[in-house]
Amino acid sequence: MRVLRGLAMVLEFRPHPGYFNMAERYTINMITPTTKDWTCKVQVVDKSRPRDNKDKTTKYQVLIPQDEEENQVQATIFSTDITYFENKFAPFKTYLVSVAHVKEPPLGYENTLNKFIWTLDKNTIVEPLEEVKPPENPLPPPTRLALTTFDTFEYQSKEFEFGIYKFI
Repeated sequence: MRVLRGLAMVLEFRPHPGYFNMAERYTINMITPTTKDWTCKVQVVDKSRPRDNKDKTTKYQVLIPQDEEENQVQATIFSTDITYFENKFAPFKTYLVSVAHVKEPPLGYENTLNKFIWTLDKNTIVEPLEEVKPPENPLPPPTRLALTTFDTFEYQSKEFEFGIYKFI
């Protein structure tokens, strides 16, 4: 916030409608910590509920975005940014994402999806595909899903978390 002669002025970055058309399009596997001005077309194939870290000092939420080549990456949202994004990243909806922080995971937090992880915060630009001009086609449903029929579910303890999506 900047104060000029007694007036408060809040500066907020809002991308102009053509922003995503100007940024270079990449797939998830092409994006590294040194990649600049990138945009990636993704759909969320998994989204955990918000939870506390081991020390119970920070809340976080994990998403798994998947691109058009079905490459995946772990993306994490922390603290107040969770509520900022609560109406974004609906499962299997397509989004254009830019300006996420890309880094190597800390020791002990490596994952098998990708060499890097993304952190999403208020500076990350997320635009639902239906708002993009000119219009684009959404990503097709993923083909690499582990599907289980309802009659094969067994008892699960309270600590075990899994997601259920209904496909018709």
